[in-house]
Parts: sequence; structure tokens; C-alpha cells
Amino acid sequence: MRRLALAVLLVSSGAAARSDISRTDVGPDAKIVSVRGELKGAIATFRVGYVHVIAEPGYATSVENLELPATGLITAATVRRDGVTHRLDLVHAGQATKQWEALAAEDAEHVAGQALSARTSAVLIEGSPGAVTVSMATPRAGRVEIELEITVQTCFFRDARHVVVPASWAAHTRGSLKTAAAPSDDLLTACGFTAEGAAISFAAPEVARRRSGDRLGAYAGRLVAGEDHIVRVELDLAAALADIPRDLVTVLVVDGSRSMTDDQRETQRELVMSYLRKAPDSRVQVIAYARTARPLLPSWSIASRSLARVDRELRALAPRNGSNLDAGLAEAGTWLAQLEGTRRIVLVTDELMGSRLQGTQAATLKRALPAGTLVHVVSTLGGSDGLFRDDEIELAPLAAATDGIAVRAAKGGQVPLDATMLVRPITIDQVTVTAPGWTKFEPMNDLAACGAVGNEQLAEGHACSWWGEGDLTSGPVVIAGLMWGRRITRVLRPDPSHGLEIARELSMSNNLAPDFREHTELMARGVNAQWSFYGAWGGAGRYYEGFGFGISGMSCCGGSFSSSDSIGIGRMGTMSHRPPDDLSAQLAPAVAACELGDERARVQIELTLLEIVEVTVEIDGRSRTHPNDLRKLRTCVEDVIWDASPMIARPLSFSVHSATFGTP
Repeated sequence: MRRLALAVLLVSSGAAARSDISRTDVGPDAKIVSVRGELKGAIATFRVGYVHVIAEPGYATSVENLELPATGLITAATVRRDGVTHRLDLVHAGQATKQWEALAAEDAEHVAGQALSARTSAVLIEGSPGAVTVSMATPRAGRVEIELEITVQTCFFRDARHVVVPASWAAHTRGSLKTAAAPSDDLLTACGFTAEGAAISFAAPEVARRRSGDRLGAYAGRLVAGEDHIVRVELDLAAALADIPRDLVTVLVVDGSRSMTDDQRETQRELVMSYLRKAPDSRVQVIAYARTARPLLPSWSIASRSLARVDRELRALAPRNGSNLDAGLAEAGTWLAQLEGTRRIVLVTDELMGSRLQGTQAATLKRALPAGTLVHVVSTLGGSDGLFRDDEIELAPLAAATDGIAVRAAKGGQVPLDATMLVRPITIDQVTVTAPGWTKFEPMNDLAACGAVGNEQLAEGHACSWWGEGDLTSGPVVIAGLMWGRRITRVLRPDPSHGLEIARELSMSNNLAPDFREHTELMARGVNAQWSFYGAWGGAGRYYEGFGFGISGMSCCGGSFSSSDSIGIGRMGTMSHRPPDDLSAQLAPAVAACELGDERARVQIELTLLEIVEVTVEIDGRSRTHPNDLRKLRTCVEDVIWDASPMIARPLSFSVHSATFGTP
């Protein structure tokens, strides 16, 4: 975890200031006092409060205990001093640096005659994600409260979204934040987090609330960066992808042929016993086949109550000649026809069978089964320890034709076999992403890239993502996979409303071309190489020409973020003494539509940069004295001005303009 450096520069102005302000200690380290957080989509937004005590005015630099997550982006900042809260402005990094440096650029004669306590206070936050410098100019000692809004991309895992934050945050969380002292090993593996720091989790139950078998969420966001378009796809699986049907009835068809080895028979026994334990309330029957087929239980039984009987029968099963699995399927079909419910068959085979059955069509084997019966095929031939999907085994087409799954099973270790994947789906297999017009690229070293080699299978509770680059013509993205034998397909139309969060995530990447990285940093609207936060307030000193929050030469991106102001919106007061632009001529054509006649309208307009934030209209009432007439006229003038887009030669962070319309 990288530290956030706090450089507290207690400077009021230039050379004269340096002559009477010496280097001093800054007092106690800044202390974290609160951490509040909320989840917005896939983004965690934290508001972290710190307190710093300045012992006395002076110049000092220190590294304080203000830590950031490695992928945390500061997207808003406030400073509270003497009971007043000052919200900092998001400013182009170069402009912010000039404004900061201007504090030391006032002429010596002006500064020499100015009391220290009357000088300007200012704060500059600059740097890059995870390595930010906070610089402060203040003429007085005292307590300073800093609150940073920090956004972090989360990782979906087991119906929650997780982030790793500095360990120092854990003791100061507020509200219902769920915090762990350290990430679990499973979380580290699933999300690729480092072990350092605390883990904060936000409940994300939306996918888990869907119906059984459909508990997956697929999302696609689109970033428009000039002519370049970026798509980010994410596939999330609920912690329980599907439930065990309450009306489940299963026939386990076991291989009793002489070709089964002792290890294969033990694998078969453990597999059956695990199935019964994983579906304890279901109804079961066990059929053994060799030359013929016979039931091992006298009737349908509840799985949990038949464990001992089935275990004895399987241990006592005498191998016989013959591998007529079709006889076993036919017997299973007869039993299933007796009951209504969710019908399933688990067919175990060593794949050694007579020529009559080799290459048998799945449709032929299905004829003996009631409609809607799902068949899992388990091969005990080959394989490693455990159960693994294998669509190449001899009877895999039968499983596929019934929406079941074909697996290999082997008992090679001390851990018992787990048959959960046969009781309910626990993975999406053979995940693919089809994206016409998009070219895959990897801005992150993503451990779970959807459809990548080695990541074709996605386990329940996990997530994967996919990145692509294209242009205006690039269209929908299709993500598909198999849940057992049932194909799952999602057609996604990339949503441009997620462009801001994509830009913020991309701005953390080191795998981008320099020009594209600069573009994404501009669009990220947080502290990085392109943006800084700056604010100044108080003081009677003048500023050098052009010190206002001008936008000349600044680049800006589309979109907005609910927790921060537009670029340059100031709460610090007017930053220049030059007279405001006259807007009368610009607005006169629009106001003329209100047909003032003999009336005269006096208007006051407040602007932040080029944005109208307040309009006040007064009508003289020379010829129209009825209140309704005056109100309608005033409303008309207000409406047309609110809809206007005035042009200002040199916009300020805050300015007030007056205009008069109508007969003199």
C-alpha cells in the first residue's frame, strides 16, 4: 500500500514572506478519524476524514499517515478550518500548479506591508493514484480537517463486492461497513489482491435474488474517448448458482461389470454416497447393471435415510459379466415413470462395453426414459483426483442431449469425492465472448479474463471481465457458456453511462499507449497526471493577473460524477477584481421573445465558469400592474435566461453579472 504524502507548506507569498517565515515543526501527524463508504454499481466510494494540527505558521514538509488504496482515485476533497468548509475545485494539473506557485509570486513590497494573519490560505492536491501530495498554505496555526472522496473499483466474489484498503482504515469505519483485518486466501485468489491491508465488503445480492439456474449477471459499459471506443464486459455468478429442486428424484445407475477395477468401484461408491449426502431430502433409487439390471433398494427412498443401506449394497456388489448399460437405463426409466417431479439419472460407466453399444446414438438411449429426464454420465476410466467435465467421453452425447453433463471421476487422494456438481450446477463452462467490431485487449493483468485460455470455466461466486477496443460502428457483445448441457447466452449492448467508471479504471493501468493514457486520465476526473484539486480562500492580498480559474487551454471530458463539481466550480469567492463581462447584448435577442413592451427588466446572473447558477429578475411595472401579468413576464425572462449559454472572455470560478432589458 502506498502512502499519501502530505506536504504542509505554510507559505503566504514570495521572497518577502520567506524572509519572515522560518522552517518549523508541523505538530502531530495527521490522524484518520472516519471512513464512510457506499457502493455505486461496481464502484466503492469512500469518504475518509483526517485531522492535522498545525502548531504554528511556518514552512515544513512531512510524510503523514494518510494512506490510499493502490487503485484509489481522489475524486473530491474538502478542507474545514475555523468552522468553515471549503470545497476544492478540480483543475487541470498545470493550471493548479500555476495557481499554487502564484502564492509565492507577489511582489515583495506588497507582501512586506501585509500582516501574516491576513494572507491567503490555499490547498493543492496533486500526484497520481496511490501517491498523492497535499500542499497547504496557511497563515495561522490550528486544527485542519481534510476529507477526501476516494473511488475504488471493486471485485465481485460470493455475492459481495470487495476492496482492499490500508490497514489503518479498519479501526475507523462508520455505518454498516463490513471490514476484515485481512483478505481471506479465497478472496486473494479470486480477485488477485495483495495480502497487505484490510478488506472491506459491500453486499451485492442482486444476482443471488434471481431464480434458480439464472443467477448470473452480465454487464457491458462503453467509454467513448474521441474516435476510440472501449468496452468492458463483466460476468458475475451468484454464490449459489442454482438450488436443489424440492421435487428431485434420481436414479443412480452403477456399473457392476467385471471390468471395473477395485479403485473404480471405490470411486463409484464414494460418488454415490456423496450424491446422497448433497441431496439429502431427495428421493433416490440405485440400479446396478451388468448383463441385466436390478434395483439395490426395495423402493424409492429418502436419500439421507438410505445412506447405510446403499453403502452396504455397493460394498457387497459382486462383479458380473456384461456391461449392458442400456438395460440399466431402461430399468431406471421404469422407476422414474412411477413418480412426478424433476427426474434425473446418474449413469456410471467404465466405458468398456460390447460392440453393440459402441457408438449408440443418444436418441436411441433416450427412448427408454420419460420425457424431460436429465442424464449425467460419469466415467471412471482415467482422470485425476476429483470430478472434471469431459465432453469427449463415450456417452457424452447422451448427457448433452438431455441437458446433463459428462464428467470423469477418480479417487486418488485422502479427500472424499464431492458430487455437488452432479446435484446442481456450480460452474459455467466453455465461456466465450463474441464481439463483432471489437478487438480484445488487456489493459490490466486480469487473473479472470472471460474466455481466455485457462479461464473457460467460471465457478459460482466468481466473476470475469473482458476488454475490447473499437469505434462508433462496434455493436453488441455476446457472452455464452454451458450450465451443465444447457447453453446460456447473453447479448449485451454496451452502456455509455458507465464511461466514467471505465475511464477511472483504465487510468490506473500502465499498459496503455501514452496518448491514450493521457486521454483516459483526462476523462477520469480525479487526481492524476492531468488533474489536481485546488482551493484558496480568505486573505486581502491581490493575485497576479490571470490567477482566476480560467479554462483557456484546458481539456474537458463529457459526462459527470454525482459526488464532485464541474471543473472549476469554486466556493472560495471571486478570484479577480476586473469588471465582469456585460451580458445585455448577448441575452437581448432571447429576452425579446418575452415582449417587454414598455416594461423594464433588471436582471442579476451568477455564474461559475460558463454555468448559470442563479437568476434574479425584477420588473419595473410601468404599464402592467396586475400581479399575474408581472409574474408571467418575470417567469418568461427567467426561463429564457436559464436556457441561455452566455460566452465569457475569461470565466471565473464565481462571478456576478447585471443586465437591463426593455425601454430606458
